[in-house]
Amino acid sequence: MKNICLYAIITALLTLSCISYYAGSSEHDNAKILGRVVTPDGYPVNNVRVWLMNSDYNHCASSSASYRVTATDQHGYFEFDSLPAGDYSVSGRLYSQPRGFVKRSIIIDSSTVVNDEYTLSNTATIIIDRDTFNLDSTMYIILPGLPICQKLDKQQTKIEFVPPGVLRIRAYDPLHNKEIILSNDLERITINPGDILMLSSKSPEFANANVDSFKNFYGIVNTPYFFSLVKRVGSSEQKYQYQFSWGDGTALERISEPEAWHSWKDPGIYPVRAQLRSGDTLFDWSDPLFAVIKENSPR
Repeated sequence: MKNICLYAIITALLTLSCISYYAGSSEHDNAKILGRVVTPDGYPVNNVRVWLMNSDYNHCASSSASYRVTATDQHGYFEFDSLPAGDYSVSGRLYSQPRGFVKRSIIIDSSTVVNDEYTLSNTATIIIDRDTFNLDSTMYIILPGLPICQKLDKQQTKIEFVPPGVLRIRAYDPLHNKEIILSNDLERITINPGDILMLSSKSPEFANANVDSFKNFYGIVNTPYFFSLVKRVGSSEQKYQYQFSWGDGTALERISEPEAWHSWKDPGIYPVRAQLRSGDTLFDWSDPLFAVIKENSPR
């Protein structure tokens, strides 16, 4: 009983903390956006933080009165009511795990009722290279329609917990209060669950989870290992090819996906590199990832 009461208090506090949306709304604004958040298996998820904002919302420049936020109940339901006509974005995040969702361009009039089901999926990571887009450290990366505002204080800035969906990625210059379009490709880009999206013109990087800080990968002989590259952005018509060099004399082969399996027959230290080709453009080989292959224990 204590846990149930505590949950009720938390939910009530989250609901009361919601800020009135668009001070100009009137008694004739009767539109609603409601929904249910579920797992990929269809089970309801409670206590998911859900945001409602205009599809062009800029989290770096807008005030807190420009959005509403609530949390799902024990059955996974949420509701935003008394809404004026507009073009909205609904996004959610489960803070206890890297899970989220987003749906943009929900267009309603003053009496529309929208009721959708939203599936929580693994969030993605976006890595922005400043030099690629001629940005400086005073600027920010925004995803219009999402509560994301990340300062570009590093050469390569990482944006984590990005909900999968169709998004826009822009820069924001606070000195001139100006949004900057990075490329036409980034005005409508599909982010898939678990993506690692590298926005850079530089050589590809490995995204293997079991790589130490010295770029060493550890394994044992005659065991297949999976290697993946940080993904890149491109237009829908643009086709990439990838090539891996395993350091053991294995014949090179171009493939269409940035991932491959490989095993080594003999113990040793093997430099693993990757190369990207786009049309007639051939990128430089990546910096090596050293595969430290042993007879038995990998460490």
